[in-house]
Amino acid sequence: MREIGQGWQNKVYDLGNGRILKKKPSFFRQYTYIKKENKKKNRPHSLFYNLKDIKKVNSRNKISNKYIKKIMKKFGEELLGKPIFLNKNLYTQNKVETVEKILLSSQDYEKVKVIIDKYVKLIHRTWKFGFSEQMYNILENNG
Repeated sequence: MREIGQGWQNKVYDLGNGRILKKKPSFFRQYTYIKKENKKKNRPHSLFYNLKDIKKVNSRNKISNKYIKKIMKKFGEELLGKPIFLNKNLYTQNKVETVEKILLSSQDYEKVKVIIDKYVKLIHRTWKFGFSEQMYNILENNG
């Protein structure tokens, strides 16, 4: 198991079997990551703001995971990477290539068009189910 990334909510590990593990980081690691990201993006990054962000992120993560478990079969497990929830802070998903990697590596206009069309349909589907990404950046954290 090898760490391959971290976001505001999870550390991500490659399990080496076509799946990844997403695990809630320690409080200290989450705090330092959020502080660094806020500072890098010129957002407030005092102790108060970072603690506020941690509380908001953890609350949203808990609500999101509960909702995903509820709608997973109806929404389409494959579209969510076939998550398997091991406990409230730990789950696995299929490992996928990011949209960014596919778009930047392809010379085939038709393939790029298909990927973008699928991405737009996925966003539309998430809206129908009442959830979506907070920020739409096709080149970041989308697979």
